[in-house]
Amino acid sequence: MILTKPDMSMSEIGKLHTKFLTISALLTFALMTFGFLRPVWHIFGLFTTVVHESGHAIAAFLSGSRNISISIDPVSTGGVTFSYGVPNAFIISSGFFTS
Repeated sequence: MILTKPDMSMSEIGKLHTKFLTISALLTFALMTFGFLRPVWHIFGLFTTVVHESGHAIAAFLSGSRNISISIDPVSTGGVTFSYGVPNAFIISSGFFTS
């Protein structure tokens, strides 16, 4: 969250957010483009996948599902969560809210 001063105008806040988004986009581009930074991007991707899939697993547990397992592919950084029980919107949408 970007902290702003109480007396900042909407225009100043907009400029601050634009700078933040620009710096974030440039950093993302650098991490994905330059070869020596790819390991950093890969580790970040694995961490994000773990957090995302954990959100599904926690939601499945809270909704009564059991035998929950998480599988993460270390090469593609993709993942899937398996749970046995009644699937519901809470489990499906929980990954979005945790990543």
